Amino acid sequence: MEANKIVNISYKDAARLIRANTPNILGENVFLKEAESTESLDNDLVSDKSAESIAPIMACPTLVASVNILDEDDSYTSSRIISDGEQMVFIAPGLNGYIASNILSGQEAIATLVNRIDTGVPTFSAGAAYEMSKQELFTLLAAADLYIRKRMLSQLGHTPNEMVFNTEELVYILKSELEHGDPRWLVSFINDIIACPNEILSENAVSDSLLRLSETGLINSGLDCLAGNGLLFAVSVYRRICAMSILIAGAKEDGTIAKQSSVLLRGERLLWFIDDATDFNGKITLASTGTYEAAELLKEYFRSEGKPYINTVKFCGKCGTPIKAGEKFCMGCGAKL
Repeated sequence: MEANKIVNISYKDAARLIRANTPNILGENVFLKEAESTESLDNDLVSDKSAESIAPIMACPTLVASVNILDEDDSYTSSRIISDGEQMVFIAPGLNGYIASNILSGQEAIATLVNRIDTGVPTFSAGAAYEMSKQELFTLLAAADLYIRKRMLSQLGHTPNEMVFNTEELVYILKSELEHGDPRWLVSFINDIIACPNEILSENAVSDSLLRLSETGLINSGLDCLAGNGLLFAVSVYRRICAMSILIAGAKEDGTIAKQSSVLLRGERLLWFIDDATDFNGKITLASTGTYEAAELLKEYFRSEGKPYINTVKFCGKCGTPIKAGEKFCMGCGAKL
């Protein structure tokens, strides 16, 4: 059976194909890590559509996306989107795993994501657009998270608190948030899709990053507090309405896989966009944008150009064990093939 020509595959066989082929796309089973067997995967995936309509999309994806959303009330959801180039399946958290729910067109899927960041209140552009290294990005994120902590302590204690920092505090914030992985803090939230480089976890490295950030005006010349658009960014984080991280792997025309990591952060009146282009030019982009522009970016990201190469996989009809060429009996249950 050729994967790209699957038409009426059973749901169980589709689950097996997903288990066998998805790691070739993202290097891991991107939508159901908890499943330890084909049986549990079958039980966890429940569809409101027929298996015949969802299975081919999930078995032969041209694009796989992981979407993590942190809402204003600190509720955190992690979903997956799988596309065959025409339709998309949402894989969302359920009570006992993930649930394959909707089949949408690309336009409908993007509108669903944009609605999460569109509050109905227009955003304005701060005229901010910066390119920076990963070290500089995580230094800025640590400064923003530290700003929020100091502001919260000031409010709780009913006392003024100068929003200044030093390199020792920033290194502590980085190490603490990376260790605990609490997605309510920006360093942890973004580290899930843009890995924080280990080189930044020293005072000298943070000091160097602060110096470079001060040249852009995001940090003051004294290197001890946020300034200009850097302060606006931190206030947006503090008054966060929604933060959305998106990790996409899509097929290129030659069948190879391209990856894209981005974050959308919606404050009260500002929408910030973080794009990881380090594989292309070694830089991270941080910019303020509008809802319409964000939708256009998502359209581009969710556009798959080709079909990825997927090996043909055969399984035992009784136990689901992969079958190697030439085998006459299943190595899992002993059934005759």
